[in-house]
Amino acid sequence: MDTRRKRGLEFQRWIKAWILETYPFSVVHNQQMNHIPIGPGKWACKDNDILGCIDLIVIVPVKKPIFIQATIDTHVGRKLEALQLVPWDPAHCTVQVWLKRSPTRITIKELSMNRELVNIGEIVRRKYVPR
Repeated sequence: MDTRRKRGLEFQRWIKAWILETYPFSVVHNQQMNHIPIGPGKWACKDNDILGCIDLIVIVPVKKPIFIQATIDTHVGRKLEALQLVPWDPAHCTVQVWLKRSPTRITIKELSMNRELVNIGEIVRRKYVPR
């Protein structure tokens, strides 16, 4: 069974693997959904985002911490609304939304000082291309 939830979790795992491959000395925390019992033999997934909007936290030596929201949804309006509820300080951290556009293309947007998402680059066939 191929559900949006399953594809989303696979995308989060893909991001973690790509970051660890690209930045070998980094550490990545991947906050996956919680599975809770709702009856005999029945389970449901419960959203478990960090601060209500973050899926991954990345620590790369000598860089600011990176907070990532991963999505397979092409509309980022809801993601931006959730991110804007947190008082992020771009001087101390980087906040990004990674959008899966196709199996070989990921768009990376970053929260700006104006609290808007701006395109900073793409990953095309596992290679980062800055914008």
